[in-house]
Amino acid sequence: MTDLGGDSFMTEAGESTGGAAGGTSNTGGLGGVPANGGAGGGVATGGSGGNVAGSAGNVAGSGGSAGAPHELAVGKKVTASDEQTGNEASKGNDNDATTRWCATDGSFPQWWRVDLGATHPLVQVSIRFEYPDRRYFYLVETSPDDTVYTQQITANGTGVTQTIALPANVSARYVRVTVTSATPLYANGTNTWVSFWEFSLTGY
Repeated sequence: MTDLGGDSFMTEAGESTGGAAGGTSNTGGLGGVPANGGAGGGVATGGSGGNVAGSAGNVAGSGGSAGAPHELAVGKKVTASDEQTGNEASKGNDNDATTRWCATDGSFPQWWRVDLGATHPLVQVSIRFEYPDRRYFYLVETSPDDTVYTQQITANGTGVTQTIALPANVSARYVRVTVTSATPLYANGTNTWVSFWEFSLTGY
């Protein structure tokens, strides 16, 4: 773990799972502070500073995909464990920073999943949570078939937009974010509801 000061930013390389959701992760902000990755020389950006560990660096797509990495998730089909009326899952990747996805209550875990429509080599994810000063704990998993998921990242942190590199040579059609907790509690003692303005996925 590298301590950069300020808010915490912690990630770890994942392992294969059978699609069970749960875990934590943190991404940094678009335009956030660069931070050194973990094993594999990965590069991630923290939110308002923080700690980074364990995320392996990504390389150009499997099979030598050409061209620059670009946004893959905007407008793609999504589903979620729960959604609040007026803040549906589809508003989490509509490229509109004024709309958001939100769960109906403060229970955990809550997940949000995007179907890219085809398999793509993946580079990094970015999430703009509703409350940049609160710490969200989450994980990112990928799947070729929406049945068996592989955990790629676990992290936690704060920041306006949290961005983190995926491990090297990750290709998938489905990407799922599962938020397992958030701190601190509201003043009345209830949990922070899972809510983010926008999810972004970069790849080839």
